[in-house]
Amino acid sequence: MSFHKLTQTQSRWPTCGALALTLSMAIPELILFGPVGRAQESVAVESTGSDWIQFKGDSPKTGEAKDSLSLPPALMWKHSSKPFFENPVSALTQGDRTYFFSERYVYCLDGEAGSIVWWQQVEGPIRATPALGDGLLFVPSTDSMLYAFQADSGAVVWMFPTSGLLRSHVLFHDGKVVFGSDDNNVYCLTAANGALEWKFSTGGDVISGPAARDGYYYFLSSDGNLYCAEADGKPYWRTPIPGGGQKSSSPAIGEDYIWLTNGKLLFGLRRRTGRVQHRISTDGEILSSPAMDDRNVYVGTKDGDFYAIDARSGRTTWKVNLGLPVLSTPTIVQNTILVGTTKGLVLALSADDGKTLWQYRIEWLSKGGNHVAASPTVSRGSLYIVGDNGALYGFKPWGMDLAAPETTDARVKLKARDGAMVYYSFDPATPSDPDPIPQLRGVPPILFSVTLTDLGSGVDPSSIGLTMNDEPKELVYNSVEGIVESSLGPQVVPGVAMRAIADGGYTIGLSAKDWRGNELLRQYKLIINNQLPPPDAVGKTSTTTDTGPGIGMPF
Repeated sequence: MSFHKLTQTQSRWPTCGALALTLSMAIPELILFGPVGRAQESVAVESTGSDWIQFKGDSPKTGEAKDSLSLPPALMWKHSSKPFFENPVSALTQGDRTYFFSERYVYCLDGEAGSIVWWQQVEGPIRATPALGDGLLFVPSTDSMLYAFQADSGAVVWMFPTSGLLRSHVLFHDGKVVFGSDDNNVYCLTAANGALEWKFSTGGDVISGPAARDGYYYFLSSDGNLYCAEADGKPYWRTPIPGGGQKSSSPAIGEDYIWLTNGKLLFGLRRRTGRVQHRISTDGEILSSPAMDDRNVYVGTKDGDFYAIDARSGRTTWKVNLGLPVLSTPTIVQNTILVGTTKGLVLALSADDGKTLWQYRIEWLSKGGNHVAASPTVSRGSLYIVGDNGALYGFKPWGMDLAAPETTDARVKLKARDGAMVYYSFDPATPSDPDPIPQLRGVPPILFSVTLTDLGSGVDPSSIGLTMNDEPKELVYNSVEGIVESSLGPQVVPGVAMRAIADGGYTIGLSAKDWRGNELLRQYKLIINNQLPPPDAVGKTSTTTDTGPGIGMPF
């Protein structure tokens, strides 16, 4: 590991002593999840591809990766840094390097091994995705400064001050760096030295990330206008965009149409004239920017709906509900759409019909927060996911995932004397203890629950099965929290008689696979004894294993 020693002229930066003091917090924890090796037979491998050098991958900001990704991928490593709520900053890649941003910290990692090559720190939180180009890394900061680092060493090359916060994704295009500022301006700089090429003034903050295509630049301002500028910064056209809000959507530029969002509206504009051709209403607020391929425009909403809109006609191709607010801008790779939501869920959807092809849930923070607000990054056959838990997840299709899903918090719950619910745990107090065998009355309702996790490739919901004494049981799987639930006895229905579960020993069988096919088979034993009184709710937990007054309970 190395870091750049800052000179006295760079007074805005911490000294080496200050860097040393923050070392333990700034350097992320590296966790390796398996050796790099051959993929399983069923997984195709495609390790060549393109770099992901800026927000949505390319200058037109389509969000379409010029690459491939074999599903399901396996988690190979994870870096943990300082948590950053709803971190919107995507990872970048160039060659064998991966760049990761969390709060004020900038990390350059070895893309294969996940180890640190260098790291730096800026004064203000980073709220927009940087860009790579001409051997430099361009980082916008809310301290109003754009920083240019040597991409290979982390050395500071130049800094460009503005008069407002930088919350605009950076565009690298044709040797130039273009970005917006809260001082109402869009700046175009020479990438090599930071010299100002031109400045375009608008009537509001520019939070939207600029896009470029065929010698024109496009950007949205909080003054309510979408602007088109020529290569030299001269105005070409502007179009008012209806609706309130901060106008933070970064437009996606197709051959004929420009697509952008505002509030609950998706707009399609003629690229050459700026005339609004399509205005599409959604049921929920759109929290991110659109992505597009040759067929459709893709966008998600706060109410969990995800839309595919025909890129020419503006008609809805398909719509699915993901069950959680969609935070991230989608990423398109071949015929797959990748998207992140609140509560740490990442999904791969079929571009044909929205069917879920793969899903993965990142870990919870102890104090809450594991949203995926940053757009997924696909590069050279690999997938990189940023969570606001401060972690970067590196997935590799050619990695080995040999571990089956794991279980925690296995329990049954039933009503106590006072009507509250009491829990009986199946988990031993220590790893060396035997599994508890709860003893309880068979009076409904009796609910079984267990949490499934799989850090390798994620739990496949379609593989989960539950039995009681080899009889299949209906179950509900909460993919957000990873919880499997099932009623062991009859459902309580008002006005319908029901019988208690008969006395005896029972075995609950749980089966589940991850997306790579590694299978978990787990058994839990319990005893039903209807001579027991209702349990006491004090403490709300119990692990009793007595067999009761003179009753043997064989399994």
